[in-house]
Order: sequence, then structure tokens, then C-alpha cells
Amino acid sequence: MENAAILFAIFGLLVILVGIYVFTGHSDIFPRRYSVPNDKAYLKFLGKKIIIVGSIILLLSLIFGLE
Repeated sequence: MENAAILFAIFGLLVILVGIYVFTGHSDIFPRRYSVPNDKAYLKFLGKKIIIVGSIILLLSLIFGLE
């Protein structure tokens, strides 16, 4: 289970990095069919939500890795 926790921790860190990338105002990560508004406030909102999800994944991987 510890190896899976390490992989999930890496995945959580990558999700956090994507959230920071979106938070700074880059919308090029989304496909053309999913049209994200180029509004800076919306990208900051979306980036915060992605960072929160990544933090939850990282926290859960740390909790389950300690067992």
C-alpha cells in the first residue's frame, strides 16, 4: 500500500501544479471543445478548486501511506 501512496502523492502534486498553472491565467490546457472563458476571475476560481482537489489527494495519500 505504501507504493500506491507514493504514486498518489506524486499525482496530487501534479494536480496542484496544474491548478497553479490555471490560477495564473493559462487556459490553453483545456481542449477546444470545452470552452473555458478567458476571464481572469473564472480562471482564478477554477485554479483554486483544482488546487483544493490536489491537496485533498495529497493529504489522503499521506494518511493512507502512514498505516
